[in-house]
Amino acid sequence: MPVSRLLRSRVLSDLALAATFVSGLLFFGGCDASGGLLSSPPRGLEYGIEHPRLAPGDSTALRLTNNRSSPVGYNLACSRAERKTSDGWVDANVRRFEACAQYLAVLKSGGTAAIQVRIDSTAEEGVYRFEARIELDSAPRSVLTDPFRVEQG
Repeated sequence: MPVSRLLRSRVLSDLALAATFVSGLLFFGGCDASGGLLSSPPRGLEYGIEHPRLAPGDSTALRLTNNRSSPVGYNLACSRAERKTSDGWVDANVRRFEACAQYLAVLKSGGTAAIQVRIDSTAEEGVYRFEARIELDSAPRSVLTDPFRVEQG
């Protein structure tokens, strides 16, 4: 095989790898096509938490329900928590979990997905919410649960 053909093949391979890497950064890095977080899920999509009041160490379920006509990409295992402060919402490391694989599952129309989460026993009292990354109509987005309260039992 001529050297020029090998180089061209290598360049195309490198470009495909770079495009995959950049799209992953856009999806998981927070730069989504919607321009930011969704304050409420899009019509037909419900993302919520089972219990609105929790104590440190409690477990609860996060649920994503797709009542849209098209499938939704999701990864509830990577849902992250935010805590409300006087300055707004900040990252909160209150969720205790083992691993977060960076992949998307597909939630078909009419389907529901759920995951059990446990609030860390050292979580501060306060108001929290969870964020999940989804892919909707081929665009990465973020959806939020309604706020919930963590307080000593």
